[in-house]
Amino acid sequence: MVVVHHALMVSPNLSRAYLPRAEVGDGVQGTLGRVAAYSPLHLLWAGNEAVIVFFVLSGFVLTLLYVRATRFPLHEYYAKRLVRLYLPVFAAVALAVALRMAFHAPVDGGSWWLNGHAHNVQLFEDVWKNATLVWGAGGATTAVLWSLQWEVLYSLLLPVFLVAVRFLRQRPIVFGLLILGTIAVPTLNPQVAVSLRYLPVFIVGMWLAFEAERIGAWATRCFSGGRRVAWSVGALVVLPLLLTAFWLARPDDLGHSQRFIRLVSLANWTALLVGSAALLVVSMHQPRWRAFLEGRVPQWIGLRSYGLYLVHEPTLVALAFVTSTTSHTALFVGASVALALLVTAGFWRVVEQPSIALARRAGRWGRPYDQDTVATVR
Repeated sequence: MVVVHHALMVSPNLSRAYLPRAEVGDGVQGTLGRVAAYSPLHLLWAGNEAVIVFFVLSGFVLTLLYVRATRFPLHEYYAKRLVRLYLPVFAAVALAVALRMAFHAPVDGGSWWLNGHAHNVQLFEDVWKNATLVWGAGGATTAVLWSLQWEVLYSLLLPVFLVAVRFLRQRPIVFGLLILGTIAVPTLNPQVAVSLRYLPVFIVGMWLAFEAERIGAWATRCFSGGRRVAWSVGALVVLPLLLTAFWLARPDDLGHSQRFIRLVSLANWTALLVGSAALLVVSMHQPRWRAFLEGRVPQWIGLRSYGLYLVHEPTLVALAFVTSTTSHTALFVGASVALALLVTAGFWRVVEQPSIALARRAGRWGRPYDQDTVATVR
């Protein structure tokens, strides 16, 4: 979804969906374009929403390792996690800089998003900040790094969150109110740090991990027997609506007060969070969907998904600059996906596999220190 999202952002028409209405009037033009942008079909290229799903999944997967643990191996965890995250980022930033230096001429009639990549890269302001992630990471070299900034911050705070979730899961009402509150505050008051909006998303994934057995037993009953068809059809209808609530409501188009628009945005954000969590549960327990995800192609892509996430955007931007494309959207999307998968395959072999092996070795190097220094996460 993220790859297709960025490929479609090259389209001058479809990219208008991501500009304020004050700048573009009625937004995307044409019946087909408006259906693709402002209906549940937007799910096919809902890049921002897919990142929220990624955050929930990240919280879930990391927490599964420690659900039954009584001790948290600090040195081993940090050594493995930071090496695993950062080495591919360094390589991806280097690739993005090389492609940007080779191909960065603006395209006549190109989308605002595409021509926004046409500037020269600054060594400190762009490369250093992007590579470190925590010092104002943005899209100067590759646009996806904004989300990795939150992934790194969450990874650093994981031990603290484990303690908090272990305590709060026994108090579901308090837990739910805290999550809703931390989402509501930055939505209703933009002056508050945006971290209060993103970090709770990881925590929802953590809660799903702690409650995996209970939720799994419930979901198995729903997707088996006589109720299987009804629940499956319901998920097929409801999940796209939850995940694309923003595009159905379009709060910036309501023409109401800022307070009302922020309340609608809060409802949309809550729907997205619920939909992301529900998608994870359905993916694990709906038999046909799970069987599809366990197939050869999804598994191949999933194994290499981190590399695909890191390299696809500079790759397809370079392709757009080379071809000077402003039309033939479907053809460009197909070529972009194919090229991104090809580059990902090379990135996996050259960068990711060695970085995974090094991360495992780094974890073993950290183990002796943890004999005396551990964090109890009861």
